[in-house]
Amino acid sequence: MPNDNTGQNNISNSIDFIQAENARYHNLIHTLRNGYAYCRMIIDEGHNVDFIHEEINESYVKLTGLSDVTGRRLTEVLPAIVALHPDFIEKHRQVVETGISDQFEYYLEPLKKWYDISLYRPQEGCVASIFSDITARKEAEEALRQSEERFRKLFESHWVIKMILEPETGFIIDANQASADFYGWSIDELR
Repeated sequence: MPNDNTGQNNISNSIDFIQAENARYHNLIHTLRNGYAYCRMIIDEGHNVDFIHEEINESYVKLTGLSDVTGRRLTEVLPAIVALHPDFIEKHRQVVETGISDQFEYYLEPLKKWYDISLYRPQEGCVASIFSDITARKEAEEALRQSEERFRKLFESHWVIKMILEPETGFIIDANQASADFYGWSIDELR
């Protein structure tokens, strides 16, 4: 009677496939420049939601400055998170409960950093987060906003006639109050 190892070969092939997939997953997650956290949601007796860090990558540590978080609750790692950012916890909870992914920008006060965060539910009761530090971009945007505000105030309140013209047509794009007063038209009429 011939030896039939088809079942054993199928199991062996399946195990090899799963091991290759796990290696591919591990390589992807741990070579990302983005931070990665895989967390399991827990609900305390008082219905307070918390998350336990099941897995993080090295970029998580670099981008947050937090290490030794695996196996620890989010509220243990960042004790003020619930008081300062209840909506942050709520966003994570919603993804776990609905399965609908979310993406948002968020300032975490305890870390003094802005993050671009993507959340998804890889399996029931869990949430995965992929994030990048966008603090430098947010600071540049704020500096630009403040600069534009200063320029706008200077432009609008200056006593000298000031107009911004479209270079090719000469049309007035904007004018200050001194221009309106001098020409006897409203700023909107000058535009």
